[in-house]
Amino acid sequence: MDFKVMQVGKFADIGDGLTIHYHERGSGQPVVFLHGGGQGASGISNWKHNLDYFAQHGYRALAPDALGYGLSSKPEEATFDLTLLVDGLRRFLDALTIQKTSLVGNSMGGAMAIKFAQDFPQRVDKLIVMGPGGIGDMSRYAAMPGIQMLFRLGQDPEGPTREKLRQMFEMIVYDKQLITDSLIEERYEVAVTQPKRVFQTLRIDNLSPRLGELKMPFLVLWGRDDRFCPVEGGMEIIKACDTARLVVFSQCGHWVRPKKRRCSTSCASISCTSLLHKIPGGGEPWLWLFRFMTLSSNSYKPTRSARRCRR
Repeated sequence: MDFKVMQVGKFADIGDGLTIHYHERGSGQPVVFLHGGGQGASGISNWKHNLDYFAQHGYRALAPDALGYGLSSKPEEATFDLTLLVDGLRRFLDALTIQKTSLVGNSMGGAMAIKFAQDFPQRVDKLIVMGPGGIGDMSRYAAMPGIQMLFRLGQDPEGPTREKLRQMFEMIVYDKQLITDSLIEERYEVAVTQPKRVFQTLRIDNLSPRLGELKMPFLVLWGRDDRFCPVEGGMEIIKACDTARLVVFSQCGHWVRPKKRRCSTSCASISCTSLLHKIPGGGEPWLWLFRFMTLSSNSYKPTRSARRCRR
């Protein structure tokens, strides 16, 4: 298939006839960015404006497409549950001989990051999630209007259309100006290649019972107005994890978009989850997250306020 907007990167053979498509920038300590689970999602559509930034600051930034998404393999008979997705991530890292990495995950990618960190804690340096799935039973998420739309569109016998994707994005974002024709076209080019089974079998496990196992530095970002993943999950994470920090933005939906030029006297605001734009006015994107990334894992300690939340 010829793509007008979707960018083609590299492919990693992960065995059993499966390949993971990914984009890579820079060299140094690896950071793997994991995308969400909406129709037409891919690594590059979520993270295109962050890979270069991290590469310029000495990191090896990678954005893979999960199995069933982007240009990665889409096995027709597979069950696209969290087990398959995390196994695909593990095999991708093995194929690239990455033994340890930091993970940045959005929505479904956030659930993948948490599950991978629970199963392979020795392979995760730092963990950053944004509006993640898996914090509670699947029924909790199924009650959210955005998730209901995602599954309804994914199983529509007529298949995806540009207008349906636009409707989904109107549910995702708080600021409708983030929805561009280019974004819709990029997602549409991928969505038409996805088997309906991807969304018919998509299941995210309840990861809450094992949250206390996570001992690595853990940053959680959430939009107050998220209509896909309930923001209350953020408090559940920091209550269970001694090393977790939580930032919640008002007037912000499922995509944690650029909010303000400064969120404190010393730190710029965090850019959006799928990072379509830099901070207005030329501010550095992801400076807050970048400073979190540069903390030494050995010296990292939760803030006094975070420790107080545990009591």
